[in-house]
Amino acid sequence: MRKKAIILMIGTCLLTLLGVGYISRDSNCTENRYIFDIGSGSTKAAGATVDICNNAIVRSHPNYASIMEYQRCMDAAGAPTMPDQCIEQGTAVIQELKDSYGTKCEGIDRCYAVATAWARQAKNADALIKRLKEENIKTVILTQSEEGKIGFKAAVAKLAEEKKNAISPEDIIVLDIGGGSFQLSSLNNAEISVLSGRHGMYNFSHEVERQFGFKPGHYMSTKEIEAVVNYTLPIFRADLSKHHWLVEKLSRKKVQVIGVGTLLNMGLRRQLNLGEVVTKEKVYDLMHKLSEGNANWMSEQYSALPKQVVPYIQLSLVLIYSIMESADFKEIHMIDVGLAEYLAFHDLNWQP
Repeated sequence: MRKKAIILMIGTCLLTLLGVGYISRDSNCTENRYIFDIGSGSTKAAGATVDICNNAIVRSHPNYASIMEYQRCMDAAGAPTMPDQCIEQGTAVIQELKDSYGTKCEGIDRCYAVATAWARQAKNADALIKRLKEENIKTVILTQSEEGKIGFKAAVAKLAEEKKNAISPEDIIVLDIGGGSFQLSSLNNAEISVLSGRHGMYNFSHEVERQFGFKPGHYMSTKEIEAVVNYTLPIFRADLSKHHWLVEKLSRKKVQVIGVGTLLNMGLRRQLNLGEVVTKEKVYDLMHKLSEGNANWMSEQYSALPKQVVPYIQLSLVLIYSIMESADFKEIHMIDVGLAEYLAFHDLNWQP
């Protein structure tokens, strides 16, 4: 039976005029634009009514998110193939998100989707793309470089929107950790470069469980945590050493690491109450604190965490800590933005 999707209203409806003094009243200029970000652990959606004649937002719609664990499905199958049941579940989740907007993706309602890490791995990702085409949703599988570049642009746009752009884009590194991969993105000679990490919340947890013989949802002791960190750090440091531009940028004192995406913003910032600036010490302390817990204790202490995610939280903290330690940065500044929001509200000409 498909797990009931957890729908979260993330945003509020805002009237946004992006520097355009005139908004056309011509109905031929109006388009409702809906973007679905089909990630490895959840599907996010954002929407806006757009004046395409003047390239301006007329009205923004709420953002939504629903848990759909594609990466867990594929890892459980033990092969780079998405089980048919999970394709059906994923299609149903997107239908629920469409229903939240009251759209059939017809007429002036244009629907686009991006799929990320899980789809890059799955040999049969086209099966979902075909199903979405039947729902009038045009879908593209992003390369990891494309995903990282959009994440960087999203962070810069959000900082400007919130008037937090005192720091130059040249001094920003964007970290996005998903269910099946992570990206570190920054400007390199005026072009966006991306470190493409192969680990995300789900596949990192499953790899560690296999490597150390942990059962799913096992709460590691302090000794076990240190063993996992020692296993992980050489992997990340080897990846980092191949990206000299990033090593050089991380050495600059005024560089700021910006965290985007669901795991960092929804997970660390809100559900684990670590705040807008998450330090390496906070992550280290919490991952050790959880060694004393269990699933019931976690649910009581952090009631905002979805039950499906609880078994992965401690290893997710180890993943985040290991990235911070290997790249030698002490804190992450969180901003609430994702791929769907950026493509819906900021890059109005984008489509697959």
